[in-house]
Amino acid sequence: MNNPPPTIGQNIDKMNLFGFDTEIIDMGGQKYFRDLWDSQFVDISGLVFVIDGSNDSKFEEAGQELTRILQFDELKDIPILISVNKSDLPNCRGINEIAEAIAMTPQTQRSSQFFTWVRVSALIGDGVSEAFSKLMGAIRQHQDQVRHSGGQRQ
Repeated sequence: MNNPPPTIGQNIDKMNLFGFDTEIIDMGGQKYFRDLWDSQFVDISGLVFVIDGSNDSKFEEAGQELTRILQFDELKDIPILISVNKSDLPNCRGINEIAEAIAMTPQTQRSSQFFTWVRVSALIGDGVSEAFSKLMGAIRQHQDQVRHSGGQRQ
């Protein structure tokens, strides 16, 4: 089975996911695109951070990038889905192993951030629907909290 090519630049899709009219912006992860990521953080409802679970040599770099983007105020109370991709491959690491490898500790996360981890295979679609269902549920919960707090972000 062939691997799909990585995203180059950005792809934008609009769709309805679990009752939400959603705009998904898929940003490339190559070094020269990372400085553009924060331009998309304005008025977002959720974030998916994808880690290649089969590439141990990239875990440290992924952890550094995740830590970097978590410092942006725009993301301080936004639900974040950390997606471990390529779960269909035998060398794909488990969530706990990757969390440890990227040094994802409670100190890395702000207390107001909601994180959930999932294993998926984008290639065969395994776990993708469940992952977005979890993210949309977290977004809905967050929006309810904002509404009940008088419109102020937490």
